[in-house]
Amino acid sequence: MKIKDFIDKCCLALEVEPGTLNRDSSPDNVETWDSMGYLNLIAMIDKELGLSLSGDDLQKINTLGDLIDELKSRGVLE
Repeated sequence: MKIKDFIDKCCLALEVEPGTLNRDSSPDNVETWDSMGYLNLIAMIDKELGLSLSGDDLQKINTLGDLIDELKSRGVLE
């Protein structure tokens, strides 16, 4: 999946307007990125990319950029 497409899907999962998220987006500056937002992201990643993230994986992720880098390192994002 291309990174732009992934970010668009993140917008849907976090229920924000398309184009509002970027690599610096985080739970600190995205109101809907709360515990339910995390669950929505995890479910979207599982469904769209066929990848399960563990609690340890999530602890390393502070921003959308961190999440993108993690998924790129696993070969599921271009």
